[in-house]
Amino acid sequence: MLPDGTEPDGSEVHNVLSVLAGKRPPAPDVWVLVVDPKVQEEALTLAASSYQRALLLGEENLSGSTLKGKAKYYGATYARSRKDLLSRMSDAKVPWREAVTHDHGRRILVLGNLPKQAWER
Repeated sequence: MLPDGTEPDGSEVHNVLSVLAGKRPPAPDVWVLVVDPKVQEEALTLAASSYQRALLLGEENLSGSTLKGKAKYYGATYARSRKDLLSRMSDAKVPWREAVTHDHGRRILVLGNLPKQAWER
């Protein structure tokens, strides 16, 4: 069930695949694509900091290029935080992938199961 109370109809996966195939660009500030909202909820329980929550909600990106001010100076610490979160998600068997969009090579976090060819180049 989706947050609005409806059942998923497959369009979420189609939208994600369209973005990854370069048929439809992601919004400029979208850094996470959610295939299954339940997976995002499960991943959020594993977040140990507000930065990790921001990664899962799409407010920050996987490369760290959205860091500003003092946070940019401590980029290595944030990179370790990203690595730790993704490691915890893998250990907990939360399905996720890092995908690269075809339009500008943006690194996007995909939460949920996708066919392998959808995210491999």
